[in-house]
Amino acid sequence: MTRCGRVAPLCGPCHGGAQAALASLLVAAAPQVLPSIVTEVVKQVIAQFNATALLTQREQVSRKIKENLEERAREFGIMLEVRDDRACRL
Repeated sequence: MTRCGRVAPLCGPCHGGAQAALASLLVAAAPQVLPSIVTEVVKQVIAQFNATALLTQREQVSRKIKENLEERAREFGIMLEVRDDRACRL
């Protein structure tokens, strides 16, 4: 399911004392919520940089997207592990 050069979030319930029923509901809702969260976060971060900065500060942009994506998902009770797909080659 992983695609090269794209965000590949892995998700599961947060382990903060959430009840089992709520945790399973959040995991079930994750496929509907995640695309919106990813789009929102990527647009928000990209808007903070100009075109040259996006090219020259790739690591900073990637790190900021990862951090913001994990934080935003936590607001929905979803724990994300964002994988780095740059090692994937075509």
